Amino acid sequence: MLAVLGGCSGPVEAPIAQPAIVPSDGPRPDVVIIVLSGVRKDSRPEEDQSGALIRAFPTPPLAEFTAAYATSASTFTAFASLITGLYPAAIPICRPREGSSTLKGRRVWCTELPSARPSLPDIMAAYGYDTVFLSTGGVGFDTFAERFEDNIHIEMGSADQPRDASLAQAAGTWWTAHQDQPRFLLAHLGVIEEAMTLDQNSAKFKPLPPEAQPTMTSRGPVMNETQQAAMRTELKKRYTAEIAALAPALTAFDAALIPAGLSPTGRDRYTTLLSVSSVNLGETTGFGQEHSRFDAYQLLLERSLHVPVAIWGPALPASGPPPSADAQNEIAELTDILPTLLARVTAVLPAGAVGRDLLGGAPDTTPWAYADFGDMLSVRQGPYRLTLRTYQHDGSSLDPALTPRARVMNNTDWTFHHVVDDPLEVSDLYGSAEPEPAEAIQRLHRTLMSVRSGDGAPPPDAITPEKLWQLRMSAGRGYW
Repeated sequence: MLAVLGGCSGPVEAPIAQPAIVPSDGPRPDVVIIVLSGVRKDSRPEEDQSGALIRAFPTPPLAEFTAAYATSASTFTAFASLITGLYPAAIPICRPREGSSTLKGRRVWCTELPSARPSLPDIMAAYGYDTVFLSTGGVGFDTFAERFEDNIHIEMGSADQPRDASLAQAAGTWWTAHQDQPRFLLAHLGVIEEAMTLDQNSAKFKPLPPEAQPTMTSRGPVMNETQQAAMRTELKKRYTAEIAALAPALTAFDAALIPAGLSPTGRDRYTTLLSVSSVNLGETTGFGQEHSRFDAYQLLLERSLHVPVAIWGPALPASGPPPSADAQNEIAELTDILPTLLARVTAVLPAGAVGRDLLGGAPDTTPWAYADFGDMLSVRQGPYRLTLRTYQHDGSSLDPALTPRARVMNNTDWTFHHVVDDPLEVSDLYGSAEPEPAEAIQRLHRTLMSVRSGDGAPPPDAITPEKLWQLRMSAGRGYW
């Protein structure tokens, strides 16, 4: 058993199986995960720019999953899902960090992975891996860095060497220094969402051009159709520029690992590229314009959850052939990454992990993508997405009261869209009398309730009424 040290409590026995010394088919492979944030996978081929990032690598991926989804609209919480293999409310990240504070001196809550929750770096270390977390930004991500043996953070760059380039150099140095052991490297770079922010209080905020600026009223900023069109044009231009700058940074990062890519023991390497969040480009569809403002960015929508995922590596006989084209078009979740990579290193899954091995070839027994955030729950299954939004300004997916609320089907809390034909979710089909969508609504509702009451349920003792009030009154992250 492995004792995992949490930031606010003593060691807790984590349910990780005792590892074997070495897999039967040879040395354990090196594992690399490159985590982006703010990159969207658009179902409209003419609008999708994520392919430029995949083409930045020297070889095509072993598999690219075209229908992959984040588990939350929050980058922070989706990242936690990635490394724990759990849905956000089931983790949950709710533990005050000693001495932590944020804007206005308020105590930060929901910023600590529970010590009893094993994460991917914990498991890899238990199997003899050297582990490192490299990052270029992200408030609060130090709570994840604590799970790694080494932590390299590049806060600022320079005109001669941008921070992504500095991170690549640091990655290459660490990679070479640790070539005698199997290596697990997780890098968080390409934080595109920072450059796209419309929050004027953010240090990364860039003013919109005059023709795209909202009109200030007593009810806040509003935009007419001409202003909205100009803003969407500007945000798309910024997004395109960010993608163009990120592609060579990915090329350089991957190249930094090549000199020591094969150690004297001949280890293979699996590299995963993914985004834990998407970005809004000024669209207002999904919940009706009244509730989908141009500056909204944390909503459970197709465009805010659909993300790129690609995996490079050898197609070993023990792993089976690469997934077929049909399999790569099946729905995948960020929770699938942990079981996929642990299968490559012949490690045992921690207790309670959800998800499946994307490269294993077995049929998907959970063909859906589930997400929770704030007062919202959502599930994508087949070509449809069903979303609950209760319009509670202090609502939290950690609130157990959200579960009975979700059992009630009404016309005010729910939206339903055919996201293959309508990826921007313009036409709400909820309440349709047509047989196919009417049946699909009931089917997706059963799936959503099954997950919310099962794998996605908040622990029954995690949130008391007192803690929920503290959550709502503090500057907690990731649950609304």
